[in-house]
Amino acid sequence: MSTVVAPRELDPPRDVGIPTPAPSAVPPRPRVRRRIRPVLFWMHLTLGSALGLVILTQALTGISIAYRRQIVPAVIARQVAAPAPGAPRLSLDTLAARAAAASGGRSPSGITLRRDAGAPVAMQFGRDRTVYLDPYTGRVLPGAPRLEAFFAYLEGVHRWLALTGTRSEFGEAVTSASVLAFFGLLLSGLYLWLPARWTRRNVRAVALVTRGARGRARDWNWHHVAGLWASPLILVTTVTGLCMAYQWPTRLLARVTGSPSAQSGEPRAGGPPGGGPPGGSDAGARDAPGRDRSGPAGGGRPGARPASPRASLDTLAARALAASPASWYSLQLRLGGPGGPRGGPRGGPRGGPPGVSASISTTANLRPDLTTQLTLDPATGAVQARPDDAGRDLAGRARGWMHPVHSGEGFGVLGETVAVGAALAAAVLVWTGLALALRRLRRRLARGGASAAVAA
Repeated sequence: MSTVVAPRELDPPRDVGIPTPAPSAVPPRPRVRRRIRPVLFWMHLTLGSALGLVILTQALTGISIAYRRQIVPAVIARQVAAPAPGAPRLSLDTLAARAAAASGGRSPSGITLRRDAGAPVAMQFGRDRTVYLDPYTGRVLPGAPRLEAFFAYLEGVHRWLALTGTRSEFGEAVTSASVLAFFGLLLSGLYLWLPARWTRRNVRAVALVTRGARGRARDWNWHHVAGLWASPLILVTTVTGLCMAYQWPTRLLARVTGSPSAQSGEPRAGGPPGGGPPGGSDAGARDAPGRDRSGPAGGGRPGARPASPRASLDTLAARALAASPASWYSLQLRLGGPGGPRGGPRGGPRGGPPGVSASISTTANLRPDLTTQLTLDPATGAVQARPDDAGRDLAGRARGWMHPVHSGEGFGVLGETVAVGAALAAAVLVWTGLALALRRLRRRLARGGASAAVAA
Protein backbone atom coordinates (compact mmCIF):
# COMPACT_ATOMS: atom_id res chain seq x y z
CA MET A 1 0.00 0.00 0.00
CA SER A 2 1.43 3.38 -1.01
CA THR A 3 1.75 6.17 1.52
CA VAL A 4 0.50 9.67 0.65
CA VAL A 5 3.16 12.24 1.51
CA ALA A 6 2.08 15.83 2.05
CA PRO A 7 3.95 18.47 0.02
CA ARG A 8 6.60 20.45 1.82
CA GLU A 9 4.78 23.73 1.22
CA LEU A 10 2.16 22.66 3.73
CA ASP A 11 4.64 23.00 6.60
CA PRO A 12 6.67 26.11 7.43
CA PRO A 13 10.11 26.39 5.79
CA ARG A 14 13.10 25.78 7.99
CA ASP A 15 14.24 29.41 7.84
CA VAL A 16 10.99 30.79 9.30
CA GLY A 17 12.44 30.33 12.75
CA ILE A 18 10.65 27.11 13.70
CA PRO A 19 12.96 24.19 14.45
CA THR A 20 12.00 20.94 12.77
CA PRO A 21 11.39 18.30 15.43
CA ALA A 22 12.99 14.90 15.28
CA PRO A 23 10.95 12.25 13.45
CA SER A 24 10.34 10.35 16.66
CA ALA A 25 8.90 13.46 18.31
CA VAL A 26 6.38 14.14 15.54
CA PRO A 27 2.95 12.77 16.45
CA PRO A 28 1.35 10.81 13.62
CA ARG A 29 -1.27 12.68 11.61
CA PRO A 30 -4.74 11.25 11.24
CA ARG A 31 -5.11 9.16 8.11
CA VAL A 32 -7.99 11.31 6.79
CA ARG A 33 -5.98 14.50 7.21
CA ARG A 34 -3.01 12.96 5.40
CA ARG A 35 -5.24 12.15 2.44
CA ILE A 36 -7.28 15.35 2.27
CA ARG A 37 -4.52 17.88 2.81
CA PRO A 38 -2.45 16.99 -0.33
CA VAL A 39 -5.58 16.98 -2.51
CA LEU A 40 -6.57 20.43 -1.29
CA PHE A 41 -3.00 21.65 -1.72
CA TRP A 42 -2.77 20.62 -5.36
CA MET A 43 -6.21 22.04 -6.11
CA HIS A 44 -5.16 25.26 -4.38
CA LEU A 45 -1.90 25.41 -6.31
CA THR A 46 -3.52 24.65 -9.68
CA LEU A 47 -6.34 27.18 -9.39
CA GLY A 48 -4.04 29.87 -8.04
CA SER A 49 -1.49 29.37 -10.81
CA ALA A 50 -4.11 29.30 -13.57
CA LEU A 51 -6.11 32.39 -12.59
CA GLY A 52 -3.76 34.18 -10.21
CA LEU A 53 -2.94 37.01 -12.61
CA VAL A 54 -6.63 37.65 -13.31
CA ILE A 55 -7.42 37.75 -9.59
CA LEU A 56 -4.46 40.05 -9.01
CA THR A 57 -5.73 42.39 -11.75
CA GLN A 58 -9.19 42.48 -10.20
CA ALA A 59 -7.72 43.25 -6.77
CA LEU A 60 -5.51 46.08 -8.02
CA THR A 61 -8.23 47.67 -10.16
CA GLY A 62 -10.66 47.36 -7.25
CA ILE A 63 -8.23 49.37 -5.14
CA SER A 64 -7.80 51.95 -7.92
CA ILE A 65 -11.51 52.70 -8.33
CA ALA A 66 -12.12 53.13 -4.61
CA TYR A 67 -13.18 56.56 -3.34
CA ARG A 68 -14.44 57.62 -6.77
CA ARG A 69 -17.74 58.63 -5.17
CA GLN A 70 -15.78 61.24 -3.24
CA ILE A 71 -13.10 62.19 -5.78
CA VAL A 72 -15.17 62.99 -8.88
CA PRO A 73 -17.89 65.06 -7.14
CA ALA A 74 -15.23 67.05 -5.29
CA VAL A 75 -13.52 67.93 -8.59
CA ILE A 76 -16.76 68.98 -10.30
CA ALA A 77 -18.13 70.87 -7.28
CA ARG A 78 -15.12 73.19 -7.41
CA GLN A 79 -16.32 74.38 -10.82
CA VAL A 80 -19.54 75.83 -9.38
CA ALA A 81 -19.20 79.54 -8.61
CA ALA A 82 -20.23 80.58 -5.11
CA PRO A 83 -23.76 82.03 -5.40
CA ALA A 84 -24.67 85.44 -4.05
CA PRO A 85 -26.63 85.41 -0.79
CA GLY A 86 -30.28 84.67 -1.53
CA ALA A 87 -29.62 83.89 -5.20
CA PRO A 88 -32.41 81.71 -6.65
CA ARG A 89 -31.74 78.46 -8.43
CA LEU A 90 -32.77 78.17 -12.05
CA SER A 91 -35.67 75.90 -12.85
CA LEU A 92 -34.95 72.35 -13.91
CA ASP A 93 -36.66 72.95 -17.26
CA THR A 94 -34.29 75.85 -17.95
CA LEU A 95 -31.29 73.74 -17.01
CA ALA A 96 -32.56 70.87 -19.17
CA ALA A 97 -32.89 73.22 -22.13
CA ARG A 98 -29.32 74.46 -21.63
CA ALA A 99 -28.05 70.87 -21.40
CA ALA A 100 -30.02 69.85 -24.51
CA ALA A 101 -28.54 72.76 -26.46
CA ALA A 102 -25.07 71.56 -25.47
CA SER A 103 -25.90 68.00 -26.57
CA GLY A 104 -27.14 68.55 -30.08
CA GLY A 105 -30.78 69.02 -29.14
CA ARG A 106 -31.16 65.66 -27.40
CA SER A 107 -33.55 65.56 -24.48
CA PRO A 108 -32.11 64.30 -21.18
CA SER A 109 -33.08 60.81 -20.08
CA GLY A 110 -32.20 61.40 -16.43
CA ILE A 111 -31.67 64.24 -13.98
CA THR A 112 -29.78 64.17 -10.70
CA LEU A 113 -29.67 66.95 -8.15
CA ARG A 114 -28.44 67.23 -4.61
CA ARG A 115 -29.68 69.24 -1.69
CA ASP A 116 -26.26 70.81 -1.20
CA ALA A 117 -26.42 74.39 -2.44
CA GLY A 118 -23.00 74.14 -4.08
CA ALA A 119 -23.61 70.86 -5.90
CA PRO A 120 -24.03 70.89 -9.70
CA VAL A 121 -27.07 69.48 -11.48
CA ALA A 122 -26.34 66.45 -13.67
CA MET A 123 -28.26 65.74 -16.87
CA GLN A 124 -27.84 62.25 -18.31
CA PHE A 125 -28.19 61.55 -22.03
CA GLY A 126 -28.34 57.80 -22.26
CA ARG A 127 -25.29 55.91 -21.07
CA ASP A 128 -22.70 57.80 -23.05
CA ARG A 129 -22.95 61.39 -21.85
CA THR A 130 -23.55 63.40 -18.68
CA VAL A 131 -23.72 67.20 -18.67
CA TYR A 132 -23.11 69.14 -15.45
CA LEU A 133 -24.58 72.60 -14.97
CA ASP A 134 -24.27 75.41 -12.45
CA PRO A 135 -27.70 75.47 -10.75
CA TYR A 136 -27.60 79.28 -10.39
CA THR A 137 -26.21 80.50 -13.71
CA GLY A 138 -27.02 77.58 -15.98
CA ARG A 139 -23.44 77.49 -17.21
CA VAL A 140 -22.37 74.16 -18.63
CA LEU A 141 -19.47 72.99 -16.51
CA PRO A 142 -16.36 71.34 -17.93
CA GLY A 143 -16.90 68.37 -15.67
CA ALA A 144 -14.18 65.75 -15.33
CA PRO A 145 -14.41 63.65 -18.50
CA ARG A 146 -10.86 62.33 -18.33
CA LEU A 147 -11.19 61.36 -14.69
CA GLU A 148 -14.55 59.71 -15.34
CA ALA A 149 -13.13 57.89 -18.36
CA PHE A 150 -10.18 56.74 -16.25
CA PHE A 151 -12.45 55.25 -13.59
CA ALA A 152 -14.72 53.77 -16.27
CA TYR A 153 -11.76 52.07 -17.96
CA LEU A 154 -10.50 50.62 -14.68
CA GLU A 155 -13.95 49.33 -13.83
CA GLY A 156 -14.22 47.77 -17.29
CA VAL A 157 -10.97 45.93 -16.63
CA HIS A 158 -12.16 44.99 -13.15
CA ARG A 159 -15.46 43.54 -14.36
CA TRP A 160 -14.77 42.30 -17.90
CA LEU A 161 -10.98 42.48 -18.49
CA ALA A 162 -11.85 45.17 -21.03
CA LEU A 163 -8.24 46.17 -21.72
CA THR A 164 -9.26 47.76 -25.02
CA GLY A 165 -12.17 49.61 -23.42
CA THR A 166 -14.78 47.34 -25.01
CA ARG A 167 -16.82 44.86 -23.03
CA SER A 168 -16.43 41.27 -24.17
CA GLU A 169 -18.33 38.14 -23.23
CA PHE A 170 -15.08 36.20 -23.03
CA GLY A 171 -13.55 38.67 -20.59
CA GLU A 172 -16.69 38.63 -18.48
CA ALA A 173 -16.63 34.82 -18.43
CA VAL A 174 -12.97 34.83 -17.34
CA THR A 175 -13.51 37.32 -14.52
CA SER A 176 -16.59 35.46 -13.35
CA ALA A 177 -14.66 32.19 -13.34
CA SER A 178 -11.82 33.85 -11.42
CA VAL A 179 -14.24 34.99 -8.72
CA LEU A 180 -15.56 31.44 -8.40
CA ALA A 181 -12.00 30.08 -8.34
CA PHE A 182 -10.96 32.59 -5.69
CA PHE A 183 -13.89 31.47 -3.56
CA GLY A 184 -12.56 27.91 -3.81
CA LEU A 185 -9.03 29.12 -3.03
CA LEU A 186 -10.25 30.81 0.13
CA LEU A 187 -12.15 27.77 1.34
CA SER A 188 -9.22 25.43 0.72
CA GLY A 189 -6.80 28.00 2.10
CA LEU A 190 -8.69 28.26 5.37
CA TYR A 191 -7.86 24.60 5.88
CA LEU A 192 -4.29 24.73 4.57
CA TRP A 193 -3.32 27.92 6.41
CA LEU A 194 -4.06 26.42 9.80
CA PRO A 195 -1.03 24.72 11.36
CA ALA A 196 -0.90 20.96 11.09
CA ARG A 197 0.33 20.76 14.68
CA TRP A 198 -1.04 23.23 17.19
CA THR A 199 2.05 24.38 18.99
CA ARG A 200 2.84 27.91 20.08
CA ARG A 201 5.63 28.31 17.55
CA ASN A 202 3.57 26.93 14.69
CA VAL A 203 0.68 29.26 15.48
CA ARG A 204 3.01 32.26 15.63
CA ALA A 205 4.44 31.30 12.23
CA VAL A 206 1.04 31.60 10.55
CA ALA A 207 -0.47 34.39 12.69
CA LEU A 208 2.38 36.91 13.02
CA VAL A 209 4.75 38.45 10.49
CA THR A 210 8.25 37.06 10.88
CA ARG A 211 10.80 39.86 10.86
CA GLY A 212 13.90 39.40 8.78
CA ALA A 213 12.50 36.55 6.72
CA ARG A 214 13.66 36.41 3.12
CA GLY A 215 12.78 34.55 -0.02
CA ARG A 216 10.51 31.54 0.31
CA ALA A 217 10.26 31.89 4.09
CA ARG A 218 8.96 35.46 3.73
CA ASP A 219 6.45 34.53 1.02
CA TRP A 220 5.22 31.55 3.04
CA ASN A 221 4.80 33.67 6.17
CA TRP A 222 3.06 36.58 4.45
CA HIS A 223 0.76 34.22 2.54
CA HIS A 224 -0.41 32.52 5.71
CA VAL A 225 -0.70 35.69 7.82
CA ALA A 226 -2.70 37.56 5.15
CA GLY A 227 -4.96 34.58 4.57
CA LEU A 228 -5.57 33.93 8.25
CA TRP A 229 -6.45 37.50 9.25
CA ALA A 230 -8.07 38.88 6.10
CA SER A 231 -10.02 35.82 4.95
CA PRO A 232 -13.34 36.94 6.58
CA LEU A 233 -13.27 40.28 4.74
CA ILE A 234 -12.11 38.71 1.49
CA LEU A 235 -14.87 36.11 1.76
CA VAL A 236 -17.48 38.89 2.01
CA THR A 237 -16.21 40.67 -1.10
CA THR A 238 -15.83 37.36 -2.94
CA VAL A 239 -19.32 36.09 -2.12
CA THR A 240 -20.92 39.40 -3.12
CA GLY A 241 -18.85 39.43 -6.31
CA LEU A 242 -19.97 35.87 -6.99
CA CYS A 243 -23.61 36.91 -6.65
CA MET A 244 -23.04 39.75 -9.12
CA ALA A 245 -21.14 37.56 -11.57
CA TYR A 246 -23.70 34.73 -11.66
CA GLN A 247 -27.44 34.50 -11.26
CA TRP A 248 -27.54 31.10 -9.59
CA PRO A 249 -26.48 32.25 -6.06
CA THR A 250 -29.48 34.56 -5.64
CA ARG A 251 -31.75 32.06 -7.38
CA LEU A 252 -30.56 29.42 -4.95
CA LEU A 253 -31.28 31.75 -2.04
CA ALA A 254 -34.72 32.46 -3.46
CA ARG A 255 -35.50 28.76 -3.75
CA VAL A 256 -34.23 27.98 -0.26
CA THR A 257 -36.29 30.80 1.27
CA GLY A 258 -39.31 30.15 -0.96
CA SER A 259 -39.13 33.65 -2.44
CA PRO A 260 -41.30 34.45 -5.48
CA SER A 261 -38.26 35.80 -7.36
CA ALA A 262 -37.07 32.20 -7.81
CA GLN A 263 -39.55 31.93 -10.68
CA SER A 264 -39.61 35.58 -11.74
CA GLY A 265 -36.42 35.45 -13.78
CA GLU A 266 -35.15 38.75 -12.44
CA PRO A 267 -31.78 39.96 -13.75
CA ARG A 268 -28.57 39.47 -11.85
CA ALA A 269 -27.54 41.79 -9.10
CA GLY A 270 -24.68 43.27 -11.04
CA GLY A 271 -25.53 46.95 -10.75
CA PRO A 272 -25.82 49.23 -7.83
CA PRO A 273 -29.21 50.17 -6.50
CA GLY A 274 -30.89 53.40 -7.40
CA GLY A 275 -30.47 56.53 -5.41
CA GLY A 276 -26.78 57.19 -5.87
CA PRO A 277 -26.45 60.45 -7.79
CA PRO A 278 -24.16 60.25 -10.81
CA GLY A 279 -23.60 63.94 -10.76
CA GLY A 280 -23.37 64.03 -7.01
CA SER A 281 -21.91 61.33 -4.85
CA ASP A 282 -21.50 58.79 -7.64
CA ALA A 283 -20.15 60.79 -10.51
CA GLY A 284 -18.08 58.72 -12.81
CA ALA A 285 -19.22 55.49 -11.17
CA ARG A 286 -22.33 54.83 -13.23
CA ASP A 287 -22.53 57.44 -15.96
CA ALA A 288 -18.94 57.83 -17.02
CA PRO A 289 -18.37 57.89 -20.77
CA GLY A 290 -18.17 54.41 -22.19
CA ARG A 291 -20.06 52.76 -19.36
CA ASP A 292 -22.25 49.90 -20.49
CA ARG A 293 -24.62 49.43 -17.63
CA SER A 294 -28.36 49.41 -17.73
CA GLY A 295 -29.70 50.97 -14.60
CA PRO A 296 -30.82 54.15 -12.99
CA ALA A 297 -28.00 56.28 -14.27
CA GLY A 298 -28.38 56.00 -18.00
CA GLY A 299 -32.03 55.32 -18.63
CA GLY A 300 -31.78 55.12 -22.41
CA ARG A 301 -29.77 54.03 -25.40
CA PRO A 302 -27.14 56.37 -26.75
CA GLY A 303 -28.73 58.67 -29.27
CA ALA A 304 -32.28 57.89 -28.15
CA ARG A 305 -34.68 60.76 -27.65
CA PRO A 306 -36.93 59.91 -24.71
CA ALA A 307 -40.43 61.24 -24.66
CA SER A 308 -40.66 64.41 -22.59
CA PRO A 309 -43.17 64.32 -19.75
CA ARG A 310 -46.05 66.76 -20.02
CA ALA A 311 -45.58 68.00 -16.47
CA SER A 312 -42.66 70.32 -15.82
CA LEU A 313 -39.51 68.86 -14.35
CA ASP A 314 -39.87 71.09 -11.32
CA THR A 315 -43.37 69.72 -10.73
CA LEU A 316 -42.11 66.15 -10.96
CA ALA A 317 -39.28 66.89 -8.56
CA ALA A 318 -41.57 68.67 -6.11
CA ARG A 319 -44.09 65.80 -6.13
CA ALA A 320 -41.35 63.24 -5.61
CA LEU A 321 -39.80 65.15 -2.70
CA ALA A 322 -43.21 65.70 -1.12
CA ALA A 323 -43.73 61.94 -0.97
CA SER A 324 -40.27 61.23 0.46
CA PRO A 325 -38.51 61.89 3.77
CA ALA A 326 -37.80 65.53 4.51
CA SER A 327 -34.09 64.93 5.11
CA TRP A 328 -33.33 64.01 1.51
CA TYR A 329 -29.79 64.06 0.15
CA SER A 330 -30.18 63.42 -3.57
CA LEU A 331 -32.99 63.09 -6.10
CA GLN A 332 -32.74 61.24 -9.37
CA LEU A 333 -35.44 61.37 -12.05
CA ARG A 334 -35.50 58.85 -14.88
CA LEU A 335 -37.69 60.16 -17.64
CA GLY A 336 -38.49 56.92 -19.46
CA GLY A 337 -38.60 56.80 -23.22
CA PRO A 338 -36.88 54.21 -25.40
CA GLY A 339 -34.73 52.03 -23.23
CA GLY A 340 -35.83 53.84 -20.11
CA PRO A 341 -37.72 52.48 -17.16
CA ARG A 342 -40.74 50.68 -18.53
CA GLY A 343 -42.78 47.90 -17.06
CA GLY A 344 -42.88 46.66 -13.49
CA PRO A 345 -43.20 48.86 -10.45
CA ARG A 346 -40.78 51.51 -11.71
CA GLY A 347 -41.90 52.12 -15.23
CA GLY A 348 -45.65 51.82 -15.00
CA PRO A 349 -47.78 49.21 -16.73
CA ARG A 350 -45.92 47.10 -19.25
CA GLY A 351 -46.72 48.22 -22.77
CA GLY A 352 -48.14 51.53 -21.59
CA PRO A 353 -46.69 55.01 -21.91
CA PRO A 354 -43.20 55.64 -20.53
CA GLY A 355 -43.22 56.29 -16.80
CA VAL A 356 -41.12 58.66 -14.71
CA SER A 357 -39.17 57.00 -11.93
CA ALA A 358 -37.77 58.84 -8.95
CA SER A 359 -35.10 57.72 -6.50
CA ILE A 360 -34.74 59.78 -3.35
CA SER A 361 -31.83 58.99 -1.06
CA THR A 362 -31.30 60.34 2.44
CA THR A 363 -27.56 59.60 2.47
CA ALA A 364 -24.51 59.96 0.28
CA ASN A 365 -23.87 56.23 0.62
CA LEU A 366 -25.39 53.47 -1.50
CA ARG A 367 -28.02 52.33 0.98
CA PRO A 368 -31.05 50.53 -0.49
CA ASP A 369 -32.81 50.77 2.87
CA LEU A 370 -32.43 54.57 2.85
CA THR A 371 -33.60 55.04 -0.74
CA THR A 372 -37.22 55.67 -1.70
CA GLN A 373 -38.34 54.48 -5.14
CA LEU A 374 -41.39 56.12 -6.72
CA THR A 375 -43.22 55.98 -10.04
CA LEU A 376 -44.79 59.26 -11.11
CA ASP A 377 -47.53 60.09 -13.58
CA PRO A 378 -45.68 61.94 -16.36
CA ALA A 379 -48.70 64.16 -17.00
CA THR A 380 -49.41 65.33 -13.45
CA GLY A 381 -46.53 64.16 -11.32
CA ALA A 382 -48.86 62.22 -9.05
CA VAL A 383 -47.38 59.17 -7.35
CA GLN A 384 -48.58 56.05 -9.16
CA ALA A 385 -46.58 53.37 -7.36
CA ARG A 386 -44.40 53.19 -4.30
CA PRO A 387 -42.64 49.85 -4.01
CA ASP A 388 -42.47 48.72 -0.42
CA ASP A 389 -39.01 47.34 0.42
CA ALA A 390 -40.44 45.63 3.49
CA GLY A 391 -42.69 43.64 1.19
CA ARG A 392 -39.83 42.38 -0.94
CA ASP A 393 -38.64 38.84 -0.43
CA LEU A 394 -35.34 38.04 1.22
CA ALA A 395 -33.59 37.31 -2.07
CA GLY A 396 -34.71 40.65 -3.50
CA ARG A 397 -33.46 42.59 -0.49
CA ALA A 398 -30.17 40.69 -0.48
CA ARG A 399 -29.69 41.36 -4.19
CA GLY A 400 -29.97 45.09 -3.60
CA TRP A 401 -27.14 44.97 -1.06
CA MET A 402 -24.60 43.07 -3.16
CA HIS A 403 -22.89 46.02 -4.84
CA PRO A 404 -22.91 48.34 -1.78
CA VAL A 405 -21.31 45.62 0.36
CA HIS A 406 -18.89 44.47 -2.34
CA SER A 407 -17.48 47.95 -2.93
CA GLY A 408 -18.01 49.22 0.62
CA GLU A 409 -19.94 52.18 -0.82
CA GLY A 410 -22.92 51.36 1.33
CA PHE A 411 -20.96 52.39 4.42
CA GLY A 412 -19.15 55.50 3.26
CA VAL A 413 -15.42 56.13 3.43
CA LEU A 414 -15.00 53.63 6.26
CA GLY A 415 -16.64 50.85 4.26
CA GLU A 416 -14.60 51.67 1.17
CA THR A 417 -11.42 51.64 3.26
CA VAL A 418 -12.29 48.17 4.58
CA ALA A 419 -12.93 47.01 1.00
CA VAL A 420 -9.56 48.44 -0.06
CA GLY A 421 -7.90 46.55 2.80
CA ALA A 422 -9.54 43.31 1.68
CA ALA A 423 -8.43 43.88 -1.92
CA LEU A 424 -4.89 44.67 -0.76
CA ALA A 425 -4.78 41.47 1.30
CA ALA A 426 -6.06 39.53 -1.73
CA ALA A 427 -3.25 41.02 -3.82
CA VAL A 428 -0.71 39.92 -1.19
CA LEU A 429 -2.19 36.41 -1.19
CA VAL A 430 -1.98 36.11 -4.96
CA TRP A 431 1.50 37.62 -5.22
CA THR A 432 3.03 35.44 -2.53
CA GLY A 433 1.16 32.39 -3.78
CA LEU A 434 2.50 32.85 -7.31
CA ALA A 435 5.99 33.42 -5.90
CA LEU A 436 5.80 30.15 -3.96
CA ALA A 437 4.55 28.32 -7.06
CA LEU A 438 7.37 29.71 -9.22
CA ARG A 439 9.98 28.75 -6.62
CA ARG A 440 8.52 25.26 -6.51
CA LEU A 441 8.70 25.05 -10.31
CA ARG A 442 12.31 26.23 -10.36
CA ARG A 443 13.28 23.58 -7.79
CA ARG A 444 11.56 20.90 -9.87
CA LEU A 445 13.37 22.04 -13.04
CA ALA A 446 16.69 22.21 -11.22
CA ARG A 447 16.27 18.69 -9.86
CA GLY A 448 15.28 17.47 -13.30
CA GLY A 449 18.32 19.08 -14.87
CA ALA A 450 20.62 17.59 -12.23
CA SER A 451 19.16 14.11 -12.74
CA ALA A 452 19.61 14.41 -16.51
CA ALA A 453 23.23 15.47 -16.03
CA VAL A 454 23.92 12.51 -13.74
CA ALA A 455 22.28 10.12 -16.20
CA ALA A 456 24.41 11.48 -19.03
